[in-house]
Amino acid sequence: MTARIGVVATAPGFRVAVAGLPFRAEEASAPERAVVVVDGRGEWWDAAARAAAGGAGAVLVADPGRAPVDAIDALAAGVDVPLLLHRPRLRHDLVARALEARGTALARVIVAECRAEPGGLPALVRDAVGWIRLLAGGPMELVATGGAALLRPTAGRAPVGTLVATATTTGGPVLRVRALGETTTELEIDDPIGRRELSTSTAAGRTVAPALHESAERAALRRALDAAESGDPADDLSRLRHDSGIADRVASARLPEAFS
Repeated sequence: MTARIGVVATAPGFRVAVAGLPFRAEEASAPERAVVVVDGRGEWWDAAARAAAGGAGAVLVADPGRAPVDAIDALAAGVDVPLLLHRPRLRHDLVARALEARGTALARVIVAECRAEPGGLPALVRDAVGWIRLLAGGPMELVATGGAALLRPTAGRAPVGTLVATATTTGGPVLRVRALGETTTELEIDDPIGRRELSTSTAAGRTVAPALHESAERAALRRALDAAESGDPADDLSRLRHDSGIADRVASARLPEAFS
């Protein structure tokens, strides 16, 4: 049997995830050759760098909050172990379902709407940009701001992406994304009511994807364990840099005014 990999984690969700993977993972107190789960609040990039310097086999950042581009660049240049990001609203398994259901169908227009309290809105905009990037099939660039932000692929003409962000005084984050075309993908993540729905519509009708029964923490940990075993680098940081760069420009353009 393959030796279990140690996991250094303090968050309850990840400790439960370790217990749920008894043949692959075990709790550890030291970072050497372990998967180190870093809290994404605060200056997580410094904690991730320390974990890598301490000999971690892989580093998993849980729900990164702030994501300054210069800090991401410094971390990418200084870390030589797999570094993965757990972005709960951009789960890899949910993304895989959305893309699989679309097949080879290309989106013509992608519309993202996000609503959150001012403190949480920048991170939500970043995740909305991530969904647009993934459904468009490549990097995007911000070409205009106003009542909505307009994005387009860095290569090619389609699809066009639009993003509307609204700050609210109460309630949790709400994210809605629609990729329109011959095949339509609709995603709704509504934290206040606990709703997460992914659907795909074609000429044959509308299909709602089954709910994900595995916890987000367990799915993220499994991915980190795979990376620790293989040593293969992940591109999570470069994707975060892309999404954060656009989200920062949206914020600096004061879209909406409540970003301030």
